[in-house]
Amino acid sequence: MYDRTYPGRRGLKPNFEEGVKGFITWAFAQECCLSEGGVRCPCLKCECRPIISDPEEVERHLKRRGFIKNYWVWTYNGEQLPSNVQRTTTTHASSSRSHMEHREEFSLISDMVGDAFGVNVTYDEPQDFDQEELPNEEAQKFYQLLQEMNTPLFEGSSDSKLSMCVRLLAAKSNWNVPDQCLEFFAKMMLDATPTKDNLPTSFYDAKRLVSKLGLEVRKIDCCTNGCMLFYDNEFGTNDGSLEECKFCKSPRYKVRSKAINRKTKDNEKARKDMEILCNRKELELKVKPNGKLLKPKANYSLTSEEAKAICRWLNELRMPDGYASNLARCADSSTGKLHGMKSHDCHVFMERLLPIAFSSLPKHVLNPLTEISQFFRDICASKLRVDDIVKLDKNIPVILFFGIPGRPSGKKNVHWLTQKELLAAHVHVLINCVEVKPYLEAFNTSYFQSTGEHPNTSDTHAYFPGRARG
Repeated sequence: MYDRTYPGRRGLKPNFEEGVKGFITWAFAQECCLSEGGVRCPCLKCECRPIISDPEEVERHLKRRGFIKNYWVWTYNGEQLPSNVQRTTTTHASSSRSHMEHREEFSLISDMVGDAFGVNVTYDEPQDFDQEELPNEEAQKFYQLLQEMNTPLFEGSSDSKLSMCVRLLAAKSNWNVPDQCLEFFAKMMLDATPTKDNLPTSFYDAKRLVSKLGLEVRKIDCCTNGCMLFYDNEFGTNDGSLEECKFCKSPRYKVRSKAINRKTKDNEKARKDMEILCNRKELELKVKPNGKLLKPKANYSLTSEEAKAICRWLNELRMPDGYASNLARCADSSTGKLHGMKSHDCHVFMERLLPIAFSSLPKHVLNPLTEISQFFRDICASKLRVDDIVKLDKNIPVILFFGIPGRPSGKKNVHWLTQKELLAAHVHVLINCVEVKPYLEAFNTSYFQSTGEHPNTSDTHAYFPGRARG
């Protein structure tokens, strides 16, 4: 009667199936069944409370869930207790009422677990597995989740850790509760409950446990008028690729037109102004044989074919396992664009792949990019010494500002510094020299004693070093 399944829940035993059929044949022939119009189902979930008139339904219940515990004498199905056994004042149905209440709380959770793993869930304790035949990884995952589901928060509780996590996430979904509020609720429950072992410790803990049910977040586009959802499912709905609503014909996406030609500054007028203001002959407009104007690209930009070649290279690139994610998914070789790169992917690209990817650029453009790549590789190292940081701090201004050949702007002109400009430059050099620091401190002290105020930048340039000498 209770020897139901093989070890590892690998199917029902024939003796149990025959016993179930025998019980059903016997129970439906009793007078109480005829008078009540059915049998009180003795499965773990029903526990002899509902009356079921369909024998096949009772059979399904018993095969799926098994008999209630200690139901050796079928008193609720017409069997009489032996004369030498005294009937207790508290019947099984009444004594198990509180037990059944908390079992019913778990029934919906068990259905979700069954849906997630495609198996039937029962409430009896998991059986030990044979030493020779252990369950596979998916079965182990299922039984671990089943054990968590069937463990009450405390003795007599109608909730388990899993059911509490589901209720927390349901509150977030139903009332749009912020994550921080759920974190507060979780900590509040921990503070107020003496037994803390089975409660979720945080909102993240609740999401992690519920994710084992196969419940994942997926964004689905909806018609702007609420007519339909754009998604596919296993029941034959294939609307995920539609571009417009099949009912009201509204477009799926809002089209936003951008007046690029009116907004960009790289137009013909800007190029003509550049001829006057900048000395960049290679970017000036050039007249084609047909009379149209050609805007040459900057030497640091890639052509369309070069961009596509980089994407094809990323598609074929293979890295050590675990070093980076699949960069091929981020490279679109048809358009020559990168998209969807995660933070770690960007680090790998900047520190390792940048010089190789842009090797087609001119040397005076590629060399600074290579040095910047090396700088990021050094500063993101797992270990850094103080002298390394000092060296990096000194090198980065040189890389950014002096590593690229200068491009003078505007017309060529000769400018002689005025006496005031020469003095300002002289003072600026002095106040940034270590050797002059004692004299600068003396100037600040003297200025404060005579004026009662600390000198600002203008005062320093106006009176230093004259007052320091005085």
